[in-house]
Amino acid sequence: VSGVGKSSLINMLTRHKGLAKTSSTPGKTLLINHFLINKSWYLVDLPGYGFAKVDKQEKARWGKMMQDYFEDSEELRHVFCLVDIRHEPTEDDKQMNTFLRQMGIPFTVIATKADKISRAARSKQLAPICRALMVQPWEVICWSSEDGTGRDKLQELLEQVLKAGLTSASGRARRPWEFIVVRDKETLQKMSKCRAGGAGMLEGADAAIVVIADPDKTDVWVEDASIAMANM
Repeated sequence: VSGVGKSSLINMLTRHKGLAKTSSTPGKTLLINHFLINKSWYLVDLPGYGFAKVDKQEKARWGKMMQDYFEDSEELRHVFCLVDIRHEPTEDDKQMNTFLRQMGIPFTVIATKADKISRAARSKQLAPICRALMVQPWEVICWSSEDGTGRDKLQELLEQVLKAGLTSASGRARRPWEFIVVRDKETLQKMSKCRAGGAGMLEGADAAIVVIADPDKTDVWVEDASIAMANM
């Protein structure tokens, strides 16, 4: 979200002051910025959202740009979701959380500005964050770009992500199940005529949620918002 210290985190993590431009005015990241790290992997900086004082049209453009990136990127391995530890997650935070879960994209919540509150207060502040974003306290990384809190833990996570070999062709971690939203009219029509489509229940539908059990052991898989189904 905008205003949580995203640029400062990038600079502290890479120990490269000025790599990502910081500003006292939230919402200065307007494009998708790629930072090549150690000539081996990219740290991608996406526009913030929420507190940035931009008009609805510009915010919609940001949203479309980010959605396209998440849906089309073949090298995406992990997403860091930043929230301010002093505040409860916004509706934008919750929507992003839901979107990442629906897309099956691995993510980690990072609670920034941990130096602004005492160590004793962190557990109390994390409780509403965990409830809203459906994560466990030990899964959240408390972070401070001022004193370096959380840097070692985040580096360890990055090493695990980069070394992980159990990824799909798209670079995303495979889950024991997947669910997708199908909106393609031709695909919906085909689904309505097959046994899995429920004997015509999808006829005339605008969208359908499809649950795929154990995608590694079935011939059902999804590519480019279309669906290939057995016995179609």
